[in-house]
Amino acid sequence: MYGAVTSTTVSNAMMPAASIARRLQADADGWVLVFRQTAPFLWTKDTLSLNPGSPSNDNFAILDKLEDYRNKGGAFTFKLQWPRDSLKAQIWNQSRNPAVAGVLGYQAVEVPYTDKSWGGLERGNDNSLLDGSVNSIAWFYAIGTYALWFGGYPGPFGTAVNQVELYVKLPEDILDGNGSMCIKIP
Repeated sequence: MYGAVTSTTVSNAMMPAASIARRLQADADGWVLVFRQTAPFLWTKDTLSLNPGSPSNDNFAILDKLEDYRNKGGAFTFKLQWPRDSLKAQIWNQSRNPAVAGVLGYQAVEVPYTDKSWGGLERGNDNSLLDGSVNSIAWFYAIGTYALWFGGYPGPFGTAVNQVELYVKLPEDILDGNGSMCIKIP
């Protein structure tokens, strides 16, 4: 049985739905922010968690929690965006956790940028925690940049971006058919 999260309390949890939504940190469409880096901040090498209780912070990460967001098919649905740079978001699926290894099971959903060897996110090189220049020494679409690149971070088209955000979609067993959050009630 599934119940939609509303302003009422949830059976057995005795927790207001608003509190549950905050804990899931999802927006109305079911996207959860798992990473944000804002220039000129430089990421510390191999850091997967930063300010985990503060998703509104300019620099934030809960990449160590990615496994909690695999869908029923065993994949992730990601959205990469650059909110300060007037660029469209990249949305795709991949089955391998990018914080662990290279890309596996990449499937484009809405991908306006395919330049610079784009093909999902993989573990980065000496310049970033993750990048989207798959099987390349390049580090465009960077997540967790250790050094500034032309005053920002390497994004699509070889442009420097000022902020990068990565979201993961809540698994469908937490969402109803309309994209609203639901909780399984025993």
